[in-house]
Amino acid sequence: MENLQTEVKELRRSKEKFEALCKELEEQVEDLQEQNDAALGAEEMVENLTVKNLNLEEKVAQLTEAVADLEALQDVNDQLQESSKELEMELREELQQYYANHQQVNFVRTF
Repeated sequence: MENLQTEVKELRRSKEKFEALCKELEEQVEDLQEQNDAALGAEEMVENLTVKNLNLEEKVAQLTEAVADLEALQDVNDQLQESSKELEMELREELQQYYANHQQVNFVRTF
């Protein structure tokens, strides 16, 4: 009978050890699941950031092209303004020449 009681005590101790071990393993499984969830969340974040990065790269390319177009338009505008100023100066000179000739004609007629 004592052997049975000793055996029961040993079995109870073993049971307690196995229960403690089982609880510890369950906690480890829960921790690993949390780590796995965090890793999946990080992977999803990386995928989202990659998509955003690609979209931003496309926008940068579009804006770079738009800047190049605007710079070309600015060059054309500068050339047109320069041509306009030159034409204005030529027309002013022609007008001054016309007035000078007209005054000479009027001066000659008065005599």
